[in-house]
Amino acid sequence: MATKQAAWGIDVGQCALKAIKLQAAGDKVEILAYEVIEHDKILSHPEVDVPSMIRAALEKLVAKHDMKGDLVAVAVPGQQTLSRFTKLPPVEMKKIPDIVRFEAGQQIPFDMDEVVWDYQTFTEPDSPDVEVGIFAIRKELIRAHIDFFTGVGIEPMLAQAAPLALYNAVRFDRPSNEKATILLDIGAQATDLIVMERNSIWSRPVPIGGNAFTEALVKGFRLSHAKAEQLKRTAATTQHARPIFQAMRPVFADLISEVQRSIGFYTATHRESQIARILGVGNAFRLPGLQKFMQQNLQIEVDRLSSFARATMGPGVNAAEFSEAAASMPVALGLAVQALGQGAITSNLLPPEIVKQIVWRKKRPYFTAAAACLLGSAGVVWIGNSRAWSAVNSSLGEAAAPTAADVAAAERLLTRSPEGEPPLTYANGVMNALDKFGQEYRQVEEEATRQIDATRMFNTLGRYNAILPRIFQAIHVGIARHMQSVPDARSTEDYLTAIEEARRARDELLKSGVAATDPRVKALNQIVERAERKEIWIESFNMTYEGNVDQFVGTWPEITDSEINEISGASGWQIEVRGRTTNPEPAGWLEDQVIPAIEAEGRKPKMGFYIVKSRLRTVVPIRGAEESDEFDSGRTGGGLGRGGDGRMGGFGAPRGGRPGGFGPGTPPPTFGGPPQADSEKRYRLPAGHDPTTGEKYLGNDARFLIDLLVIRSDTPARFLPKTEGAAGEGAAAGEPATTPPPAPRRD
Repeated sequence: MATKQAAWGIDVGQCALKAIKLQAAGDKVEILAYEVIEHDKILSHPEVDVPSMIRAALEKLVAKHDMKGDLVAVAVPGQQTLSRFTKLPPVEMKKIPDIVRFEAGQQIPFDMDEVVWDYQTFTEPDSPDVEVGIFAIRKELIRAHIDFFTGVGIEPMLAQAAPLALYNAVRFDRPSNEKATILLDIGAQATDLIVMERNSIWSRPVPIGGNAFTEALVKGFRLSHAKAEQLKRTAATTQHARPIFQAMRPVFADLISEVQRSIGFYTATHRESQIARILGVGNAFRLPGLQKFMQQNLQIEVDRLSSFARATMGPGVNAAEFSEAAASMPVALGLAVQALGQGAITSNLLPPEIVKQIVWRKKRPYFTAAAACLLGSAGVVWIGNSRAWSAVNSSLGEAAAPTAADVAAAERLLTRSPEGEPPLTYANGVMNALDKFGQEYRQVEEEATRQIDATRMFNTLGRYNAILPRIFQAIHVGIARHMQSVPDARSTEDYLTAIEEARRARDELLKSGVAATDPRVKALNQIVERAERKEIWIESFNMTYEGNVDQFVGTWPEITDSEINEISGASGWQIEVRGRTTNPEPAGWLEDQVIPAIEAEGRKPKMGFYIVKSRLRTVVPIRGAEESDEFDSGRTGGGLGRGGDGRMGGFGAPRGGRPGGFGPGTPPPTFGGPPQADSEKRYRLPAGHDPTTGEKYLGNDARFLIDLLVIRSDTPARFLPKTEGAAGEGAAAGEPATTPPPAPRRD
């Protein structure tokens, strides 16, 4: 009777190698064998020869177990892999691969030729939404990792990221879990945090691992690293558990903080979710007080994974001994489950060329045997028929036939008459012509495929264009809140008329003997005097989109570590707002009033984006008519407001001549607007004149640069303005909150 297919899952960790052998047993799996082979030293120790240590552990494994004929799946450390999750627009299932291919190019921060990547779709039966997980690893990393195994005769058929293997293990063992559960796998160097909710997954690496606990003991008790590691491993059974806990308490607190941050980010982007439980994985959860400390601080039930309900013990496997090792086995078990075809996630990070080589090597003995059989039978037939073939060949003619250099030659070969030409020669000529047509067809087909892919890519570029007008709206409305000198104006003509009327009224008051310090005169001056109006023109936007905002972080020294962890892996924009203001003291005004107003508009709930960081980069005075196109560090004069970056000089109107962007607070031109009157064309006036009113100014204007870092996600709870928290919750998803009508359009 045929034996069942068995599969090995091998997880090479920092402290030990864990391996398990499974075979299917109905809706469960049977454990046939397992091994935990500890390294002599932790691999992250600076003096360790990592390749030699891994090779030694694998050699011990193959010395104990014959893996010939078994499927083998291996884990790749989560820190070496990249995981990105994104929601797709409603499309036909057959179009998803093309969309994912484009999305992968946006999300993976490496050249696609340098990585191995795969993806997995996640859907719910009662929802049309499709979420896709994109997983990648650099080719040199996975090849070096696989070399450890092939070097000792192990040929993996599957490579999976450790966090995804853990998900597969828990999803297989506990398939009915409907509520969101956090899987927390505390490794030596880092912690894998995985949120498992129904059929979906979200993961994030946390840069705190078991080594941090060891270092806390080294400092707290002044021990060597080896003794501290031993104390950590025996902490659960020692009588000194309390002082050990106190020494590690700061690390516990840091871990709790990272988990809270991750929960906040996840619930902000998955508003209907509630974390019901945390499931701890790994031996670190045996540390005294960790489970209780975490439960008290997070107010969430915390359990430890120490057994598998759907795994039975095979012959020769001691259940009591396995229960001691079970806490460190989930990743290896998840690998073997996937190799048996029972994993929820089926992605594979093994390079395709390695898969082909392994498949060929496994099938080569069968091909050799088949070839030997064919040769034996062919020899018998050949001896009897060789004379007959000679007679037939003489009548058929030579096999050689003219070839087709191009399509025209192929057409001539195909349409020529067969008369007077040996049958074999004629037939081969036809075949050569057909081969040429086939080559041409494949070339046309490949070119068509490239053009179709390009078209599909361009079609998806506008997918998030609905968000961009909202971003512009937030910027303009934020600016408009501090530019209400003529609040009733609804056009440029209204604006100019209001200024002239205010000027006449002020002059009449002054002529009648009213003092310039009179409140009525001061109020009118806020409309008449150009500097008092505190106008702003947005002259240009410079916007850059990245599928991973980690690319921007290096240019933001103001951003904190906690903010980096929160937005890591998210997509978004870096926006440079170039503008001009009539305010004679712009730096403090922009930093203290205008930028906070923009932030408030850009952090409203359910907008599809939020402003995570902003800054006033530069403020430069404009010296009358001396205006240039860009910041010029060689120009004398000028000055920097708060937030300046060290450059001096000025920059003028955008190239093309028109200095005005859009009026204060009004949407970009794509939103429509009133037609321009003749007076609205004053932007053609020479430099040194107001682009709207035509007034000549004497150097009080300034230009500025404001930088915004915008994340493509709904605003997290901590960013929601306190005054709008209750109202914002009632807004429809994806719709901006109600804003006051825009100020007059002054192009």
